[in-house]
Amino acid sequence: MSSSVYRKKNGGTTVETIAILILLFIFLIIAINQFMQNTVVTKESLLRGELVNIRMSIKLYKLLNSEYPESLQTLTDSGFIQPYYTINGINIKDKELKPAIAIKDKYLSNTAVDDAGVPLDPFGNNYSYDKKTGEINSLTKGYESW
Repeated sequence: MSSSVYRKKNGGTTVETIAILILLFIFLIIAINQFMQNTVVTKESLLRGELVNIRMSIKLYKLLNSEYPESLQTLTDSGFIQPYYTINGINIKDKELKPAIAIKDKYLSNTAVDDAGVPLDPFGNNYSYDKKTGEINSLTKGYESW
């Protein structure tokens, strides 16, 4: 038998084509796996940052209102005004002086929320919040104790 029986006219055999497709498929699986792992690592980093941000917002709320917020939605809905006093560029707290500026902001902004305004973690799940202690945790499986 001649070798022309096994070769296509364009120069490649069917076996070579299948081998190349198998290699491409393996590389594609590896690339998708790496992408998915990087996505999880990124979401974990975002979760750490969000928890720090929300915990600081809860502390600020308690500092200004002498109680913990009723819910996390309170942090996204309500805001605060904090006077900021200054003399020649030096920050001071003196009630006799008029504030140079007032800081106006929400307790919690730039975070993902659901339709009701309740913050969501980077995995798209709600947080667990205890209004008696001000403690907050993620409800995403595996991250509850963060």
